[in-house]
Amino acid sequence: MAIKEFEIDDFNELISILIQDSYYSNTSNRTKLTLLRQYSEIVIRKIINMGEGEPLLLGDVLHPKKGTKVHEKLQLLEKWRLKEFQEIIQKVASWGNKHSHTQSISIGTVEDVRQAENAILELMAFLFVDYFLEYPIYLFTDRVILRAFSFLPPILRFKVLSYLYKKADRRNVVLVDKLLLSLVKTKGKNYTSDWLEQNQEDLIKVDYPNQKTIEDFYSFCDFEVTIQLSNYKNIYELWKDKINDPRILSNESGRLYKNFEEALYYYKQNRIEDMLHDSIEREKFRDLLNFVYVGRKAH
Repeated sequence: MAIKEFEIDDFNELISILIQDSYYSNTSNRTKLTLLRQYSEIVIRKIINMGEGEPLLLGDVLHPKKGTKVHEKLQLLEKWRLKEFQEIIQKVASWGNKHSHTQSISIGTVEDVRQAENAILELMAFLFVDYFLEYPIYLFTDRVILRAFSFLPPILRFKVLSYLYKKADRRNVVLVDKLLLSLVKTKGKNYTSDWLEQNQEDLIKVDYPNQKTIEDFYSFCDFEVTIQLSNYKNIYELWKDKINDPRILSNESGRLYKNFEEALYYYKQNRIEDMLHDSIEREKFRDLLNFVYVGRKAH
């Protein structure tokens, strides 16, 4: 029998309840951890495309048995991605099991909740990494996609971009530029400046476009250019100047938005969802954004 695929409409109501009770209600830490574990299972279902009614437990993913539906889905992941996926789920299981069963009477702490939320962010980052492995970030990436990506919480963008930077066979200036912007927003200007110096040698080696490619890039951007490539020889030199641009301060430490609720407000104000149509690439990205924002309250 075919495995039912993931449909967001099947989970909208449940996700909204879990988010409401986890983030917007005065519940105990233990209750929050139990709810976040349930939410993490839905994110896992989204990642492996396993729908409502199909059996799925964290242990099924950590120790998949041959012949099961979970095993069949996991076989679709490349081995290195499966290993990373299971490492994240192990983190979820470490706090989820402890606070979901009566064998442990731990009531949970604020730090436990923080770790749970971080593990869920890593699962969400896994979704977006998968997307950008299929549709890489480079000079001629759809500008609408990059604009939409910027309306996610800075910490989530940082997790995605830092992973892509570490794993890329050949790094490019757009990927590095986006990573550095996310660093400014999550860690601040001073941290980013130190990171630049520590990674100077690697940054100088990043593929840098020639003049013809730069002109094509400017034309592609329709003159909405955020990277003045023609003035520099490499991305390190470019960012040595850019880090001192007063406009960078407006990005420092996520001044516009730090979390899902604040980011969602600007996402709606700028009508980003309305831009994500006319191509499979955009529609897939819209689907991801809609998923991670289910149940969130804009403010």
